Amino acid sequence: MKNLCLLVLLLSLSPALFSQIEFAPAGAEWYHLSTSGYTTEQFSYSGFTYSQYTGDTVFDGLTCKKICSQLYQFETSQPVTCGSAGTLHYIYQRADSIFEYYPVPTPRNRFLFRNNYAAGDIVHKSDHFELSVQSVDTLEFNGRQVRRFLIKDVPQGDVYTYDLFGPENGLFSYDPWDLVVDEGITKLRCYQDAAFPRVNLSNDACDAVLKPAKTRFKVEFIPNPVRDELIIYADIFPNENLTLTIYDAAGRFILEDRVDYTWKKFPVAHLSNGIYTCVFRNGKSIFHQKFIKN
Repeated sequence: MKNLCLLVLLLSLSPALFSQIEFAPAGAEWYHLSTSGYTTEQFSYSGFTYSQYTGDTVFDGLTCKKICSQLYQFETSQPVTCGSAGTLHYIYQRADSIFEYYPVPTPRNRFLFRNNYAAGDIVHKSDHFELSVQSVDTLEFNGRQVRRFLIKDVPQGDVYTYDLFGPENGLFSYDPWDLVVDEGITKLRCYQDAAFPRVNLSNDACDAVLKPAKTRFKVEFIPNPVRDELIIYADIFPNENLTLTIYDAAGRFILEDRVDYTWKKFPVAHLSNGIYTCVFRNGKSIFHQKFIKN
């Protein structure tokens, strides 16, 4: 009789205790920090990607959730229209496993992640690397418990994935390496759905569009101090040219020339001993560096 009562009690509680967590329920929205990954003003941006569940669609009998992602970036602060390349994603769930379906050019699917990992589970394994779940903890948001899984041995560092939110980095990426991480250039800021008020997991506003990083050219002088010939190595993009202007310690103009993305030699034996300032310009940014002539 006790066993029968216990069974009845478990059956009555089963929807709450054992129901599978639904990924991307009605009203699901994500805000991810999104950057270009570059360090020069000409190419960089620091914006955000807004993704939302917009309804279901069917491919060959497979019901998928349609996720529309729009990119907002610094240059224009305008969204990339939903429907253009890389902004539509089709997600479906089997038990605790989440997959993305690609209808064209050849129908296929790809495993993304699970929302029910245990410590020690292997997330991905190949001949070159292995991703595993190091630990599982539980956080409380909006009065609801959300499990967080720490993924170890990721080349770019340890990352988290959540049973409700999904991976903190790399969600909906086309790169196989980005199952759980996207080299640090995407980061989950905010999440919400119809039954879960918005939470912010970052220090920035969900829709913050930050100014791009200032140009930091990597320029090396060899040798420095220099006596006869100065070699300048410039780490810039292949098609980018820098204008170089050299001034002496009194601010007098010495010469002006261009530097490409490899290296260039400058004879300096004729210059007087002292400190010289090199000013590099690429049309948008300015960078200063000094060398010593002795």
